[in-house]
Amino acid sequence: MATEEKLMAAEEIEVRSRELGGLGIPDLRRHNIALMSKWWWKFAKEESWWKRLMKDKYPNEDSKWCPGKPFNSAGCSPWSQIYKVKDEFWKYAVISPGITGDDKITWLLNSEQNFSVHSMYQQLTKDAYAGLAAGLEVADFPHKPAGKGYLVRQMSISCAPFLVSKSIGTNPPNSLRISPVKKPDPAVSLLQLCVNLRELRQAHAVLVKTCLIREKRAFGRLLWSFASLHDHDSRGLDYAQKLFDLAEIPRNSFMYNALMRAHSSHGDPRRAFMLYAAMVCEEVEGDSSVVPDDFTFTFVFSACAKFNGISEGKQAHAQMVKWPVEFGVHSWNSLMDFYVKIGEPGAAVLRLFEGIENPDVVSWNCLVDGYVKSGQLETARELFDEMPERDVVSWTIMLVAYVNAGLLTEAARLFDEMPERNLVSWTALLNGYVHMGFYSRALDVLEEMQSASVHMDALTITTLLSACAGLGALDQGCWLHMHIDKQSIRVDSHLCTALIDMYSKCGRIDMARKVFKDTTDKTVSVWNSMLGGLGTHSFGKEAVKLFEKMMDDGIEPNEITYINVLAACNHSGLVHDGFRIFNRLMKDQGLQPNIEHYVCMVDLLGRAGFLQDALEVISNMPMKADGAIWRALLSACKMHGKVELINEIGRVLIELEPSNHMNYVLLSNANAFVNRWKVVGKLRKEMKLKGLMKAPGCSSIALNGVVHEFVAGDCSIAESRVISELLYAMSNHIKQDGFKDF
Repeated sequence: MATEEKLMAAEEIEVRSRELGGLGIPDLRRHNIALMSKWWWKFAKEESWWKRLMKDKYPNEDSKWCPGKPFNSAGCSPWSQIYKVKDEFWKYAVISPGITGDDKITWLLNSEQNFSVHSMYQQLTKDAYAGLAAGLEVADFPHKPAGKGYLVRQMSISCAPFLVSKSIGTNPPNSLRISPVKKPDPAVSLLQLCVNLRELRQAHAVLVKTCLIREKRAFGRLLWSFASLHDHDSRGLDYAQKLFDLAEIPRNSFMYNALMRAHSSHGDPRRAFMLYAAMVCEEVEGDSSVVPDDFTFTFVFSACAKFNGISEGKQAHAQMVKWPVEFGVHSWNSLMDFYVKIGEPGAAVLRLFEGIENPDVVSWNCLVDGYVKSGQLETARELFDEMPERDVVSWTIMLVAYVNAGLLTEAARLFDEMPERNLVSWTALLNGYVHMGFYSRALDVLEEMQSASVHMDALTITTLLSACAGLGALDQGCWLHMHIDKQSIRVDSHLCTALIDMYSKCGRIDMARKVFKDTTDKTVSVWNSMLGGLGTHSFGKEAVKLFEKMMDDGIEPNEITYINVLAACNHSGLVHDGFRIFNRLMKDQGLQPNIEHYVCMVDLLGRAGFLQDALEVISNMPMKADGAIWRALLSACKMHGKVELINEIGRVLIELEPSNHMNYVLLSNANAFVNRWKVVGKLRKEMKLKGLMKAPGCSSIALNGVVHEFVAGDCSIAESRVISELLYAMSNHIKQDGFKDF
């Protein structure tokens, strides 16, 4: 800043700092006024919401906002309000001999022992509060007009490191101590205000300077705060671990629990168990070890379940039983959940359940889930009906069980009976419909969710996009995409893959390209989805180029990558490129071609007319050819009219899969294509004798938000005659253009 623009107090801070060290203000009154002046300077120079608020409040005093104006101008309304607030501070101060004025205010701000800052500000007038907000703005912290409490909490912690008085020191004199009635813990009060790593590190410095760090409670709360920060900042757990390792005070169960919880939830679950092992072995005060509490085993069993530590979990179980401590229902519930997740039978979980004196709803949920995981659905339902109390988790466990068993009718009935639903319940039902191919029902559920104003997450939207892709419901798919943008939902690799797949299958390959281009985090699944979309739309050459770019970018292809790019070559007749890519797969040290890769190659060669080469590929396969291989070759023989191969392949297919009606249908159609009607009649008669029935073909399309379904042979649709005439005309037109297969 230019010298002429500096405020007197701000300049004095700089000068005194060099002369005396630190802040260098021996007089607390001048110290505080200097800080106020410094903050006032920032207020005058920069735009902010509260500056606009103050200008609106004092519209006729623009001259008072000039930074060159003396900070103690008598006519400045905001400053007069600040001093009114200062007077309010004194009302809450303890009357102590020798401690007066600014000394008193400084200590109260620093320790928060004698009053609640938040409560005090709620009693101030709006004018006084606005004045204080204008004068005590802190540059390094966010400012939002979210009510008085938010700004006050931000300010109170921001002031703490700066307002430590030389005359008072780090320990308060006895005259400042107050009655112990409901006295708040200063460390807890300070840590509760911290929302990020930077603020926690500042709080850590304050605890060190005030010697509170030597108290177990303060140290434990600090450790817990850093470990809990790992939810949105991975550095928090690292900092907590270092703090724990360098602790100079005896560690207790609360400190161990803080780290075990963090490692179990977001870090390395094995590390959580290692901490437990160290905990029970650590000696405290000579010969006694740290005693686990009711939360310790909750974190231990959760960690063991996550890394499938069967022996470790059972070891902890034995120690829990032998420990001369009565553990509560939470520990036993966690133990039950551990045995459920490692696949123990429901009877084993039942024995644990019967040992709980007062099982709660979580205990019942674990028991029901144990029988569900064991495949004993009927027993699980009986226990569910016996539950004295159910929560939304109870209902969801049974709902997911029915969905996974393919019992969608029972799942839908249970869903309708649920008194309360959460997002997991909605998503479970959607997954069931999509997995079984009932896409239109899934979109019906979407309408219900919209009516109920259910907030959808990325997983739910991914499932719904799969339904849109399967149905060709472009309108609903576009709505979901707009919903993602509107709600600022993070587009991860799964969601991006679903969007590309939806647009590709709905005919909007241009939008699929755009989604792919706009994605910064392109995982292998995203590349695979784009390759599949290009192949479906017969952009084979573009798919091959994209595959080469993927390799150049250092993305390791997987089995699905090769399937999609080979299928793209197949649809576009790129035999040379297909062979080259297949040979690359053969040389890939990390992958081995599977049956699907060989199906792609046989289909590629067969469609191009290289039937002998296709047979050679089949003969050189390292595994036995299955029905899919022979059906691909049979379709190629039909396309090229190879009568002698049709019957030979047909016999192989029927011997390989005698109960598969598709083999008979495909062989019958191939013979009909070459006018061998006697063979067709014989095959249909054989199907009838074996009781093999072809399921009628069914297709559907979504138009203007309405799903239209078409079943082969069904003439009940009002427009069926018009549709048939249009299809017949299109078929004739295509044949006239030289396409004989129509």
